[in-house]
Amino acid sequence: MSDRNIPSTTWDPPASWERRSDLELLADQLQAIEAWHVARRAAEQATESRTLTREMRLDVSRRMEARRREQQALLDCAAAQLLEGRQRLGGPRPRAVLIHRNAWFCERVTSRLIELGVEVIAHRDNGADGIGVAVVEQPDLLLVEDALPTVPGLEVVRRVHRLAPHTVVGAHVAYADGVTAMLEAGATAAWTRQVPPADVAHGLVHASVRSGV
Repeated sequence: MSDRNIPSTTWDPPASWERRSDLELLADQLQAIEAWHVARRAAEQATESRTLTREMRLDVSRRMEARRREQQALLDCAAAQLLEGRQRLGGPRPRAVLIHRNAWFCERVTSRLIELGVEVIAHRDNGADGIGVAVVEQPDLLLVEDALPTVPGLEVVRRVHRLAPHTVVGAHVAYADGVTAMLEAGATAAWTRQVPPADVAHGLVHASVRSGV
């Protein structure tokens, strides 16, 4: 049989298409796994189906959780390597400011950021002082709590987004319904109180890498 009429299987990407970096691919995979967890929990709550035994569901959940942790570790390593590479090339270390009332939380975020090659230059526990530091220092990274005295976190994010446009802002919120408001106000990423401090620090660094800081 002649192969002249067999269509080519070669895919020609559109001119606007750009290949994702390994870091972006890992991030997408991690987000997909997180989405799977959310969908699984919602499905279990919405139906009383017993198609899968409890043991089978636990087995799948454990394997997905193990995969999520592997992806998180790879992202952590990749982000640290990117930052280290920039430092070897003579670039300055990224600078971060934390605006948060919880000293324990800030200590652990700071410790993790330092491990990832970030310099934490200031910690403020109220919105007014935080805005002042952000405007004066123009940090690369900023972490803002939602429930701040003097100026609430949402307004801090709005003002910093306008007055320090090159600062990558991460928000720490009490409840999941606050995430969307923070993102709409100008935050690049947001996490709830259930996310461990080390993961928040990693996520802030990852957001900065993807933003080109």
